Amino acid sequence: MEQLPLLIYLAGLVDSLKLYIGIITAVGSVYTALAFSIIPATLADSMYISFTEAIKITKAKATLIIILIISGISALLPTSRTIYLMMGASAASQLAQSETGTKVLTLLNAKLDTAITDELTPPTTNTAR
Repeated sequence: MEQLPLLIYLAGLVDSLKLYIGIITAVGSVYTALAFSIIPATLADSMYISFTEAIKITKAKATLIIILIISGISALLPTSRTIYLMMGASAASQLAQSETGTKVLTLLNAKLDTAITDELTPPTTNTAR
C-alpha cells in the first residue's frame, strides 16, 4: 500500500498525457496532410524527383508512422477513472484476503443465513384460547 500515493499521482497525469498526445497527433496530422498535398503539386511540373523532394516525402512518411504509433499508444492508455477502479479493486482484494476481511465475511454470511432462515420459516400463530 506504500505505492498508493504514487499511483494516485500517476492517475492524475494520465489525462494530461492523453491531451498532450492528442495535440502532437493533431499537429503531426496537419503537417503530414500538407506535405502530401504540396509535394504532388510540385512534382507535377517535372518528370524527376529532386533530392530535397525525396527528403520531404521521407519526412512525411516518417511523421505518418510516428503519428500512427503515438495514436496506438494513446488508445491503450487507461483513463484516470479506470486506474482508480483498478486500485480500488486491488485494495478490496487485499482486504478480503486479510484476517479482518475473513472475519467480516464470516460474520456477514452468518447474518445472511439467519435472515434467510427467518424469512423462510412460517410465522407461528397462537390459535388456542
